[in-house]
Amino acid sequence: MAHRFDDISLDELRRRNSMKWRTAPPGALPSFVAEMDFPAAEVIRRRLREAVDLSDFGYTPYDPGPVVGEALAGYAADTWRWTVDPAHVIVLGDVMRGLELCVDTFT
Repeated sequence: MAHRFDDISLDELRRRNSMKWRTAPPGALPSFVAEMDFPAAEVIRRRLREAVDLSDFGYTPYDPGPVVGEALAGYAADTWRWTVDPAHVIVLGDVMRGLELCVDTFT
């Protein structure tokens, strides 16, 4: 099911526990990097429910294997007509680490 930004009320967003919505003063519309205000896809919600039902809260392996790179390569080809080598895809913990690596690499 597709969602639009306008489908979510500010009252609903302000009930969330994220720093973005808990620290913004009334009347402010905070804008953070990579903060998700859209509902999670059902497939993600289902997987999270499965993990909760199993009490599966341990650390996951750092290296997810080729599946992430292959998924990105397929998405990039279908969406943007880009060719991405799955072997060049690196999984990082957050956006800022990615930006840091870009600055280190290109400067």
